[in-house]
Amino acid sequence: MSWWLDDAHSDEIEIAAVFLCLCGLMVNKTLCNELPSVIAAACVRDALLLLGKRDLMLRLETSPVFKAAKNKTTDMCSICSTLRTAVRIVSNSYEYKTPMEIFGTGPHFIAQKIVKCAYDLEVSEVQCTRN
Repeated sequence: MSWWLDDAHSDEIEIAAVFLCLCGLMVNKTLCNELPSVIAAACVRDALLLLGKRDLMLRLETSPVFKAAKNKTTDMCSICSTLRTAVRIVSNSYEYKTPMEIFGTGPHFIAQKIVKCAYDLEVSEVQCTRN
């Protein structure tokens, strides 16, 4: 999906999606009940959101692969939220540091970008629910 969305920057999207997937599966085993294609689609969706590539979100919604995956689940938003929560958990004092070590190196420093945006988005979500 990442190549279909943005062939010039597909590596950044793909690495971010893999990081999200790894964090999600490590922290929340209930994700294992979802189909792999659904998890992958949710990871790509969150990767676009957290990397600030909102312009590609509309393109993602038109992807036949994304549409098919979305039709296989009842709550894509909940899965995406679970992934973002997992990233926040792994970024703190989580016992396994491997995801941050592997995905936190240059040249892209994907882990740091994703973690920062996941926290920023959490603050926005909390403020919206208070209003």
